[in-house]
Amino acid sequence: MPRKRPQTATFAEILAAAPPGPDQAGEHEEGDRDGLPGQAEFVDARGRRWRLVRDRLDPRAARRLVGQADVLLAGHWLHEPEEIPPERRQAFWQSVRRRLYVNDPDGHEAHEYASADGTVLLCVTEYC
Repeated sequence: MPRKRPQTATFAEILAAAPPGPDQAGEHEEGDRDGLPGQAEFVDARGRRWRLVRDRLDPRAARRLVGQADVLLAGHWLHEPEEIPPERRQAFWQSVRRRLYVNDPDGHEAHEYASADGTVLLCVTEYC
């Protein structure tokens, strides 16, 4: 009768023990960007890592976050998003709400992100 192989580490244990790869490094220099809005994580131009909290927000949630989010980014997904200052947020929302959800709902999305320190970011992205 064949002998059983000795139990070795599982694949999950091996992955957990592996050192971080270059795509998992925590250090980013100012101006570097890793990933695009709408992904599970991305790093902004300042080097802050953002984790996706909610994807494709409904209009009410997006409208609420326009006023409540600590950071509001907007722009086309191929370019670096522009930060919208608090004094321009309501005017921005008035100009984007019809495009975002009425005229072309598939070409525009809003995503909620959070950083490790609890800062909230709303990213309104145009895909067309």
